Amino acid sequence: MRNTKTIIIGAGLAGLGCAKTLSDSGHDFIMISKNVGGRVKMSESRIVNYGAVWFFSHYKHIKRIIKLGPRIRRRGATFFKNGFQVNLFKVVLNNPIASIKMLYFCVYFYVKLHGLLRKSEKLSQKLIIESDPYFKKLYYLSGNEFIKKNQLESIAILINNVLWGVFGTKIEEQNAFLVLLASTTLTSSLYEFKIDFNYLISDFKDCLFLGEVTRINKKSNTFLIHTKNGDNFQAQNVVVATEPSVSQLLLNLKKVNTGRTVYVHHVTGQILDKYHNLPCSFSVGSSLLGILNNTDGSFLIYSTTDKIAWKRYFENYSIVAKIKWEPMLNNIGGELLDNKYGENVWLAGDNNIPGMEYAYTTGICAANQIIDRENNK
Repeated sequence: MRNTKTIIIGAGLAGLGCAKTLSDSGHDFIMISKNVGGRVKMSESRIVNYGAVWFFSHYKHIKRIIKLGPRIRRRGATFFKNGFQVNLFKVVLNNPIASIKMLYFCVYFYVKLHGLLRKSEKLSQKLIIESDPYFKKLYYLSGNEFIKKNQLESIAILINNVLWGVFGTKIEEQNAFLVLLASTTLTSSLYEFKIDFNYLISDFKDCLFLGEVTRINKKSNTFLIHTKNGDNFQAQNVVVATEPSVSQLLLNLKKVNTGRTVYVHHVTGQILDKYHNLPCSFSVGSSLLGILNNTDGSFLIYSTTDKIAWKRYFENYSIVAKIKWEPMLNNIGGELLDNKYGENVWLAGDNNIPGMEYAYTTGICAANQIIDRENNK
């Protein structure tokens, strides 16, 4: 049995944020995970991202571990409903008051997010949201109520399109907080990016064990960690940074947020002229969420099914790879989870707020709280 001060379960961005912070402080730990990167996954060529594809300009910590790519071009983006292109710019022009109102809401929310991210290095997202009247009101207000209360019905088609393309959800499935979070794609600068996970874990690769944790048992003041392959570990602290469905089983959580299953097809070929202006998104209810073009000339197709009528979109095509994200994000349910579950047990990940930076900072928060606890002994 291996003994250490802290066990990190999961090596997605939350687990890696925790590991990097502990490693930089000289803290002893072991990380156990089935893979490195979680839902950030790249093609064999290391050119195309199959998971998260956008880097937001307000991401502070993630910026330190990525290589920034080209800026995402949104001016030529197109939207399709029932196979026909819809001019969303006309929706904005025909509804100036509602559009200006929504822009104000997005900009104010975007500014407030900076403060949330700064505080979340030390405090749980739940504490920050519930102690801030603005965030708390948004988190417990449904998306439909937000639209109705602020008289935004005339541009609901635009907001729904953003949610479907970015989160794979509908207004009625989201709270107002996540409606505005998705809408920051309209006010933020977006970039392509690459992460070199081998470089990221180079300082603590000897602390990484590939495996699947099946059970956590507490014995006196320590935790026993059991894995599928029979390896056992013992630690004083545990950070669970896995998918919410896995975290729910390991920590016996009553409820966690869920999300929609999404398929990502990596495709080469000749796209039809009507879809030439990329990126393009599709209306709520369509099996397709969006089509993105890559720097190597290939395409990413996001859909809620693996059965795609390819001839509707391509003159000719070849499928390079297919990835199933189950779920793509954890953004349906409206649950607000804490980051502490018992003495010396932390929860990290995109359990409350979907997005790379928000997941990464929950790992930083867990690590900082462990470090502070050790220093105050």
